[in-house]
Amino acid sequence: MNFTKEELYWTERQADIESAMCLHKFTQLVNNKPENLSKEELDMIKKATTEFIDLYSFLKELRIKLENNRK
Repeated sequence: MNFTKEELYWTERQADIESAMCLHKFTQLVNNKPENLSKEELDMIKKATTEFIDLYSFLKELRIKLENNRK
Protein backbone atom coordinates (compact mmCIF):
# COMPACT_ATOMS: atom_id res chain seq x y z
CA MET A 1 0.00 0.00 0.00
CA ASN A 2 1.38 3.40 -0.97
CA PHE A 3 0.56 6.55 0.95
CA THR A 4 0.34 10.04 -0.44
CA LYS A 5 2.79 12.69 0.75
CA GLU A 6 -0.04 14.31 2.71
CA GLU A 7 -0.86 11.05 4.48
CA LEU A 8 2.78 10.47 5.35
CA TYR A 9 3.11 14.02 6.66
CA TRP A 10 -0.07 13.65 8.73
CA THR A 11 1.17 10.35 10.20
CA GLU A 12 4.55 11.87 10.98
CA ARG A 13 2.88 14.86 12.65
CA GLN A 14 0.65 12.57 14.72
CA ALA A 15 3.74 10.61 15.81
CA ASP A 16 5.32 13.92 16.90
CA ILE A 17 2.21 14.81 18.93
CA GLU A 18 1.98 11.36 20.52
CA SER A 19 5.70 11.49 21.36
CA ALA A 20 5.27 14.81 23.13
CA MET A 21 2.29 13.52 25.11
CA CYS A 22 4.16 10.33 25.99
CA LEU A 23 7.19 12.27 27.21
CA HIS A 24 4.95 14.59 29.25
CA LYS A 25 3.18 11.66 30.95
CA PHE A 26 6.53 9.96 31.56
CA THR A 27 7.85 13.12 33.20
CA GLN A 28 4.78 13.31 35.42
CA LEU A 29 5.33 9.72 36.55
CA VAL A 30 9.01 10.27 37.27
CA ASN A 31 8.29 13.38 39.31
CA ASN A 32 6.10 11.48 41.79
CA LYS A 33 7.55 11.36 45.28
CA PRO A 34 8.18 7.66 46.08
CA GLU A 35 7.65 8.14 49.81
CA ASN A 36 4.02 9.12 49.17
CA LEU A 37 3.22 5.99 47.12
CA SER A 38 2.24 2.46 48.02
CA LYS A 39 4.07 -0.59 46.71
CA GLU A 40 1.24 -1.22 44.25
CA GLU A 41 1.49 2.34 42.94
CA LEU A 42 5.26 2.02 42.55
CA ASP A 43 4.83 -1.25 40.64
CA MET A 44 2.25 0.41 38.38
CA ILE A 45 4.64 3.31 37.76
CA LYS A 46 7.43 0.89 36.83
CA LYS A 47 5.16 -0.88 34.35
CA ALA A 48 3.85 2.39 32.93
CA THR A 49 7.40 3.71 32.61
CA THR A 50 8.42 0.65 30.61
CA GLU A 51 5.37 1.06 28.36
CA PHE A 52 6.11 4.76 27.82
CA ILE A 53 9.72 4.01 26.92
CA ASP A 54 8.60 1.30 24.46
CA LEU A 55 5.98 3.60 22.95
CA TYR A 56 8.41 6.51 22.65
CA SER A 57 10.99 4.24 20.99
CA PHE A 58 8.39 2.97 18.51
CA LEU A 59 7.24 6.49 17.67
CA LYS A 60 10.83 7.66 17.24
CA GLU A 61 11.53 4.82 14.84
CA LEU A 62 8.31 5.55 12.96
CA ARG A 63 9.20 9.24 12.60
CA ILE A 64 12.67 8.36 11.30
CA LYS A 65 11.24 5.97 8.72
CA LEU A 66 8.65 8.52 7.62
CA GLU A 67 11.25 11.26 7.33
CA ASN A 68 13.52 9.00 5.26
CA ASN A 69 10.58 8.03 3.07
CA ARG A 70 9.90 11.70 2.25
CA LYS A 71 13.46 12.26 1.00
